[in-house]
Amino acid sequence: GAPGPQRPLRVNPCPIVITNANILDVVHGSLSANRMEVRIEAGMIACVGHAVVRRDGDMIVDACGATLMPGLIDMHVHVTAWSANFRDLTLPGAAYTTARAKHVLEGMLMRGFTSVRDAGGADFGLARAVEEGWLRGPRLFYCG
Repeated sequence: GAPGPQRPLRVNPCPIVITNANILDVVHGSLSANRMEVRIEAGMIACVGHAVVRRDGDMIVDACGATLMPGLIDMHVHVTAWSANFRDLTLPGAAYTTARAKHVLEGMLMRGFTSVRDAGGADFGLARAVEEGWLRGPRLFYCG
């Protein structure tokens, strides 16, 4: 039969507690080396400390001493520029370009970018698809 209706990606409804993390404090320019914990609720950091509150149903993620840092922001990207050849970018159409942009956006997110500003190419529809969870990627601000 036909596939069921597609559902957008959403923020994990389950609170997350990250344990054993070294925290990069960009405000004070320091790195905690004493294995802190971070509680995340509804996609936002709720608290940071040595023993944050844990509740039944929390997802526990052991950072194993890795460094946890704020998301990065890239102020000049082109998420729809999947080729350096401008002719290639104009031929296949918007649907193909959006499909290619999906992988560009996911890659940015996995490299730690939580916000990007597209300096030309992305539009309201692509930004909305990310915001609504249809595409996985960083928060997308578009120009022009």
